[in-house]
Amino acid sequence: MDPVIAIYGASGFVGRMLARTLGESGRALRLIGRDLGRLEELEEELRSDGVTELSVRQARLSDEAGLRGALRGCAVLVNCAGPLGNKTRALVQAALDEGLHIFDMAGEQPQVHWMWEHVDQPARERGLVVIPACAIEYALGDFAAEIALMKAASRIVVCYAVREIKLSQGARKTFVHALGEGGFSFIDGKLEQHRAAYRLFDVPFPGGHHRKGVWIPGAEAILVPPRGGVSRVESCVVTGEAVVRILATLSGVLPSVLRALRPVADRIVEQSDENDASLGEYLVIAFDPRNSEPYAMLTGEDVYATSVSIAAECVCRTLDEGPIKLGVTSPAAVFDVQTFLASVGVRRLL
Repeated sequence: MDPVIAIYGASGFVGRMLARTLGESGRALRLIGRDLGRLEELEEELRSDGVTELSVRQARLSDEAGLRGALRGCAVLVNCAGPLGNKTRALVQAALDEGLHIFDMAGEQPQVHWMWEHVDQPARERGLVVIPACAIEYALGDFAAEIALMKAASRIVVCYAVREIKLSQGARKTFVHALGEGGFSFIDGKLEQHRAAYRLFDVPFPGGHHRKGVWIPGAEAILVPPRGGVSRVESCVVTGEAVVRILATLSGVLPSVLRALRPVADRIVEQSDENDASLGEYLVIAFDPRNSEPYAMLTGEDVYATSVSIAAECVCRTLDEGPIKLGVTSPAAVFDVQTFLASVGVRRLL
């Protein structure tokens, strides 16, 4: 019997894309989420397209016993629900209890940090692989940082820039939550707490020009340092110049304002069309923050398709080749940079 891949949040925007990608490649799937009606609609769509190895389970993140039952008999969990906060920790624990490899497409830094501190050892003891943040953010930053490490870089900032994209509901919530919370940078051998948008970076772009990037709490600060050789790891995003300046100016009060407004912002996001997400050409850059010297530049045409390809590739390689590294890890720590990037359609400019 083929190993079954469980997708939690399968009826969401990204979950549907991943289910279709894995199902059409012949993988056995279990579609899991809180809305049984939407899951059954997806099941019907996939079956009409020739995907036959399918099952559906309803389970809420608050129902630990229900989550274990929904995951029972599966080999892998891919979580597509977000933003996380601490809401999916019961899901992660259920997957550990049932002996599943865990792949998470969301990448909020607090959840990645929690996995590193609390999930790594239990996963190792159970012979399981756990890869958080296996989408564009922050898997491609992880690969860009790995290229930088190959060039003996000791200070690495990873920048994300996306052109003309409408974010999905989950991505919009994640961005607002990250700005409200702040997070960690890795500086001089330790994690250092910072407020959101605490500094600007001079980011090198193709063609030799530069743009301002604003700091965000990226997963790279957690996942890159264990590979050794670095004294600084941070992340940033490039958006409109005026927006960057406003965020930096308001960084002192931004977290408290956004935390107060979060329930309202979440409701506004939830009222938007879940399918109102668009393609976006992206650029991921690893560079030295002291002199803006670029180490790596990765690019592609479609944020969501690439994210789904990254998650699917991580899952399929783990199932087909067996675990290469146990515990909490990252794609660049496990898979070859060149072959992986080529397989998911990412181009190297540098």
